[in-house]
Amino acid sequence: MENLFIEPIKFDDMSKEASVYLDKDQTTWVKSIMGRFLEKFPMLQNQGIKLVWTKQDPNKGYAVGAIKILGGAVPVIVRDFYLYPMDVIMFGDKALPLTADTLQSILSNPEPFKGIAGSSPKGSLDLFSPDLQMSPTESAHNMVGNTGVTRPAMKYASFIDSIEHVDKDSIKTILSEVTDEAVKNAFKANDNWDVIEKISKKTTESTETEIQSFVRNLEVDRQYSYEDSLGNHIVKSANSNVDHVWSTVVKPEEADSVSNKTAEATEVPSDSPILKGNTYKISDNETLYVSDTNDYHVFDRGIKLAETFDLNEETPQVGDTGTFILNGIATKPFEIASIEKVSGDLGVTLPINNSNDSLYIHQEDNSYGVYFDKVASSDAEKLIESLEGSDPQVGDTGCFIVNGSATKPFEITSMQKNTDAGQWEIETFDGLNKVSYYPIKPKADTLESHELYTNSYYVPGNSIFVKLGSVMNDVEGLTKSAAEKGSVHITTWDGMKRNTYYLVDEKAEQYADHNFDSSASYIPKNATYIKLNKNIKVTATPDIEKVAHHRIERDGAGLYNLHGPAFEKYSENNNNVRSLLKDDAIWSSIHCGVTNDEIDTIAKMANGSSVDIYSDLNTPYPVRELSEAVEKGFDERMAEIKIDTNLVKEAAVISDKGTVDAVLSLGLLKKDNVLEFVNLLPQYEAVMGELAKLLIISRLGLSNIPETAVSKAMVSLTRVILLLKQINTVHKD
Repeated sequence: MENLFIEPIKFDDMSKEASVYLDKDQTTWVKSIMGRFLEKFPMLQNQGIKLVWTKQDPNKGYAVGAIKILGGAVPVIVRDFYLYPMDVIMFGDKALPLTADTLQSILSNPEPFKGIAGSSPKGSLDLFSPDLQMSPTESAHNMVGNTGVTRPAMKYASFIDSIEHVDKDSIKTILSEVTDEAVKNAFKANDNWDVIEKISKKTTESTETEIQSFVRNLEVDRQYSYEDSLGNHIVKSANSNVDHVWSTVVKPEEADSVSNKTAEATEVPSDSPILKGNTYKISDNETLYVSDTNDYHVFDRGIKLAETFDLNEETPQVGDTGTFILNGIATKPFEIASIEKVSGDLGVTLPINNSNDSLYIHQEDNSYGVYFDKVASSDAEKLIESLEGSDPQVGDTGCFIVNGSATKPFEITSMQKNTDAGQWEIETFDGLNKVSYYPIKPKADTLESHELYTNSYYVPGNSIFVKLGSVMNDVEGLTKSAAEKGSVHITTWDGMKRNTYYLVDEKAEQYADHNFDSSASYIPKNATYIKLNKNIKVTATPDIEKVAHHRIERDGAGLYNLHGPAFEKYSENNNNVRSLLKDDAIWSSIHCGVTNDEIDTIAKMANGSSVDIYSDLNTPYPVRELSEAVEKGFDERMAEIKIDTNLVKEAAVISDKGTVDAVLSLGLLKKDNVLEFVNLLPQYEAVMGELAKLLIISRLGLSNIPETAVSKAMVSLTRVILLLKQINTVHKD
């Protein structure tokens, strides 16, 4: 007889740890909630914001409402006087997790998560309606049957089926979790055991290298069909940006149906405003052209223009595409990823742990203030050494500093020594919360959370306690002063690598390399920043006098030789550009961007002749370099944020099969198959939105699924999506 009493899966109860206990006096709730929200998201300080209650029962410590901001609503749920984390934002029927990263996407991108925007809503989550229509009802992990509200199941193509290349270790890790009887029974109770069986049957022999994974889905926009000296019909195909070639032998009848693909040579009318523009040297082999509408193009050679004009200087903004220009020399066009202020005050500015704020400590009297934006000292380590550490005492106001980061300033309310453990407990109050610190001898890079107590941390032996002086109330003035006295550094992405530019308050004739950062440069104050619009194609026109930097010669024996910077660079990737047969010369020319008209000219060349090439050539990047860029992006992101992709227990308690499939598929993510996951980004975003709804449902008590399970699955999926977005940027560029 089937066991009707299923052993529940045990989850750590993280809800109370992440929640805030509100005062019994309900009149303080709004101030506490808004303070907590803006403390977590200080970048929203200047946004219009209000808290609207839908239901309240102060005597029971219960309330439901929403913070109205950015055209959306952040659900506010209070149960038993505990304020749940405000980590979801709703836009109508669409929900998404609210983190510093997703908020940055919302602020900088009109369509930050297209997968959510494009998905059909599965129900409403209107906190201001008496009839709550929610996400899917979840069957209790320790019961058979459903309770609560219902809605249609989410329908997605199987994520697991879509991932073709997996390794045995990934499958073994997932299946090992299912050996737990409670986990196995939960999958079966929710009718999702078939998803586990699907994973167990995945084929693992077809694993591929990182390079194979990288090139597998590249668009083919260069193609050439020819017949070799042995009568074989061959089709060569490639992507114009990547130095990887597919060579396929086809049947004669198939060869007739294959068309050549070359670079386009779109003629621009002579009266087009695009023809008005300036050119700037980037390097010996690259020239930046900027039109009068700030559209731009990078030429792999020199050009001359018939008309020039003055460009308008602008202030750099996050999300801009732009360039710096100094004495006719331009930086390679870039996208601005972040802009940070470098404090010029006589003090040290440090990031505050688990916050987007920063702590400023004046060196003379240890007076301090908190910045509600990201400010960093340019030489923090040296400045920290100038701070005097001291022994903490009851009544002191101070902070702990370790590895360049500070705790939020606090007042010490009590100190007591645990005689059994031989350990001090320092109780503090930071203005909002009671926090306990436990100094220990072992060294570490950060403070570690206490394994038993909430709002409690171990302080490593290499940290120092700094007694602080008076509070600087004029934080806004302090921030302004830092901006006026200091400088700015801008982090950018030029399509291949990340660069940092430090704006200095000195004039110079040329850019200078950073003293110790190889990917950074100093930009003098007399340089001009130009905001660029779209990247355009510019070809032969009456108003642009092109300078031919490339030439193809055919010697007396009929062999071809390719000359010029793009071809020379092409040869560095183990491609031969000397003594080529006709078809090999034509293919190399096609791959580097020679247009169809000039390809026809090359094909008709006589022995002992030469042809100047005016096409705008583009040397394909070595596939290994691009693959390594993807790998580096993967490794850097994985190092920046902790991504837990082992979510078997969490998937077991979810009833919706599509969600279970998506959550379990994350366990198959590896560096060598990450691009397969990139192709599923919109679908993953849709699942992320549904998990955000489900989390709110759970907190409202309308679902039996453990809140911790939903929260962990949502956070992990969100982090994976941000990783995939970064990888996708590298791959597309």
